[in-house]
Amino acid sequence: MANIILIIVTSAALLLFFNWLMGYQKGNIIIDFEERHFNRNEYVAAIHSTLESEGREVS
Repeated sequence: MANIILIIVTSAALLLFFNWLMGYQKGNIIIDFEERHFNRNEYVAAIHSTLESEGREVS
């Protein structure tokens, strides 16, 4: 029984650590580029202007 609880707690801790490591925190926006976007500078500029027009803080 203790082994099962240990496995569950360890799995939950690893999941939380992975989420923290990948940057999935509140307030972060993850951008995943695909191969179809060849001009990434233009794409990032468009995202930047859209977020500013929504009133969000962009750094």
